[in-house]
Amino acid sequence: MTLHVKDSGTWKQAQEVFVKDSGTWKTCIDVLIKDSGTWKSVLYQAGTQEYSAGSSGTFTVPAGVYTVTVDIVGGGGNGAGGDDYGAGGGGSAGYYQNYSYSVTPGQSISYSVGGVAGTSTFGTLTCTGGGNASGVTAGSAGSPNGSAGQSGNQSGGTCPAISGDGASSPFGTGGLGGDGGCPGQTGTGGQNASGYGAGGGGGGNNTSGGSGSPGRIWLSW
Repeated sequence: MTLHVKDSGTWKQAQEVFVKDSGTWKTCIDVLIKDSGTWKSVLYQAGTQEYSAGSSGTFTVPAGVYTVTVDIVGGGGNGAGGDDYGAGGGGSAGYYQNYSYSVTPGQSISYSVGGVAGTSTFGTLTCTGGGNASGVTAGSAGSPNGSAGQSGNQSGGTCPAISGDGASSPFGTGGLGGDGGCPGQTGTGGQNASGYGAGGGGGGNNTSGGSGSPGRIWLSW
């Protein structure tokens, strides 16, 4: 629903509405009308906004908006490199999905988006990054709702060694662990995670682990 005014005989969409309060013109944050028994904003317009890794700032709530749907995820952890063993995979980051966030028109909300293994925030929501794997030990789960990666194993008689996969998130897929290889051999490296918030795969013998995928914020109203 939008508000229109007639200007020189032409109906135009109002971008802003002012009211006079004690002799001073002030911006009206909303105008409501009753439609079929329900009060509705005439200033509301649907919209979306996205923020990528490394960005930070403030989001200003548009006129007529009282609820913002938030999808937010931190950065996934890196897979470990293997050194005569199969390495662990990185953990996936904490996230909120389809979170209904109460706001008021004109409100300023701080946000920040983490890179790999980094934390993302939006207002009171905090999503920690997935843990980086270390040796055969998998990366830990980010908070809230994240998942730990898969552990690798020492080769020591086991051939080939087993490398762990990175954990997936609702917004990205964890990287696969590399082929472990046998003691003294070189395996294959862990794969990078895709999308957002997922963990990288663990590397095989004498190879590198895959990179986790970064954080992201999506808003809609």
